[in-house]
Amino acid sequence: MSGGLPKGWVETTFPHVALLNPKSSLDDDTEVAFVPMPHVPTNFSDTLRFEKKLWRDVKRGFTHFRNDDVIFAKITPCFENGKAAIVTGLPNAHGAGSTEFYVLRPVIVPSALLFYWVKTAAFLKTAEAHMTGTVGQKRVPKTFVESHPFPLPPLNEQKRIVAKLDAIMPRIDSVKERLEKIPAILKRFRQSVLTAAVTGKLTEKWRGEHPETESADILLEKIKIYRMKNCTIASKLSAIEKKESGNSSFLDEEWSYSLPDTWMHCEIDSIGDVFNGSTPSRKVDSYWNGQINWVRSGEVANVRISSTRERITQEGFENSSVKLFPKGTVLVAMIGEGKTRGQAAILDVESTCNQNVAAIVINHGYVLSEYLYSWFLNFRRTLTAEKSLK
Repeated sequence: MSGGLPKGWVETTFPHVALLNPKSSLDDDTEVAFVPMPHVPTNFSDTLRFEKKLWRDVKRGFTHFRNDDVIFAKITPCFENGKAAIVTGLPNAHGAGSTEFYVLRPVIVPSALLFYWVKTAAFLKTAEAHMTGTVGQKRVPKTFVESHPFPLPPLNEQKRIVAKLDAIMPRIDSVKERLEKIPAILKRFRQSVLTAAVTGKLTEKWRGEHPETESADILLEKIKIYRMKNCTIASKLSAIEKKESGNSSFLDEEWSYSLPDTWMHCEIDSIGDVFNGSTPSRKVDSYWNGQINWVRSGEVANVRISSTRERITQEGFENSSVKLFPKGTVLVAMIGEGKTRGQAAILDVESTCNQNVAAIVINHGYVLSEYLYSWFLNFRRTLTAEKSLK
């Protein structure tokens, strides 16, 4: 490392520029600050938050520090998250905290230089690679901290570096904070666009320019005629006639949002065939690892599906109630907690699916699968109000 340092700099180690984990001694009745791990910030601009305690309560079993010391977490995941701070504002200039802190007390360098160094990607990544212990409880070894190289600039340059970083880092934190808000902003914008799309507002101008476009009631009649001609199941025909004879009992205040004059509300099985999937027996090895795609509910994640994690064999297909659905089928996850239930997908490949997924097949050409998919994306919150969509 020293060969790559600027002229006038030298490579040293932490023990030459700071004391590691120094001890303190005070009267038992002295008020000190106690700093729990959650009160240590991960950014560059926030300061420590502390609780008042007496020295007798923290002198054993805790890490000690005082104003101007640098503390940083040594345990995963706090270390990887960059939990570190320059200690300031302690009553009586003394404090204590978790034994999962390392303390650096500066000797010949400013506190800020130590602080910024332990926040560098170079230090964090190298230390992470040397962590020891079990998964979830790994720690940076003390021997690593003692031996890790530290680049030491001349004093005047140290001051210049710290001044520059003090000016820049709070601005970086501010930018980071704004960037972190972007996903939520995009999510709200996406939702507003979807709502505008499925309620007619997005195409309002287009409708005004195309008054000749046929209305949805004519379209629905065409769908009915097509399905009656192509459906051979009497019960299905009966259901179609019932649904499209004006029975709109499904419609309540929650769903009755206003639509353009040429649009209309209808039930989903008025425009497509709705099926459930199935799962071949897991106890029969010969039913699995075949060539037939099989979608799990967790894969229905507001995406287009072009491949599946699991496949079944022809034998598994023939010995279960699975159905093979064509490209363009819209899938909806019917059960699950939080993220899964109510999510949708479109098949870009022929596939079967499990029993926790509803498959909506639209094969008449009068309704786009992508439009129905967009409708599910928009109304997922309403759909998931029920514990199950089954």
